[in-house]
Amino acid sequence: MGHYDARRDVEIPAHGLGLVAIRPAGLDADSRGCLRRTADNGVAALRWTLMRDDG
Repeated sequence: MGHYDARRDVEIPAHGLGLVAIRPAGLDADSRGCLRRTADNGVAALRWTLMRDDG
């Protein structure tokens, strides 16, 4: 884990905010991790991820 990742994981909750990390593999991405600009697939993937992590 990088320095900024570790700082993010500490600082965001310290301000009363929640953090959801979404990796390219969880979205519509190619084998290099570059996101495809497909709004419908992206929105569906985000909804699924947020519903799964809520709780």
